[in-house]
Amino acid sequence: RTAAPARDPKDLHASLASLAAYDSEAAGKFLNVEAAKAKEELNAAGYKRVHEFEVYNGLDWSFDGTVEVDEYDAAHLWLREADSRAILAFRGSDTQKNLRNVRDSTTCSMYG
Repeated sequence: RTAAPARDPKDLHASLASLAAYDSEAAGKFLNVEAAKAKEELNAAGYKRVHEFEVYNGLDWSFDGTVEVDEYDAAHLWLREADSRAILAFRGSDTQKNLRNVRDSTTCSMYG
């Protein structure tokens, strides 16, 4: 019997693409370093970031609270040409204002 071919780690690639999206100034130095590592791993797996979609959200304090920055939400499209696999990864909560929303226990009705 021959060994089964190694499975493509799709979940890992999706996680790396999500982390790579945190390459913004707003995300801060720590996340920027980790985002750069994720980009390297994706590139090594054959992926290239082919498009960025950004929405400007004004000024806010960075994720680490050290500097006021222009804040953008974003989606990054990654493509691996060898098998036409694509990943669309999103960046959202990367500022102090976003973190306040995440930590807020206020509830709201979203339906009806």
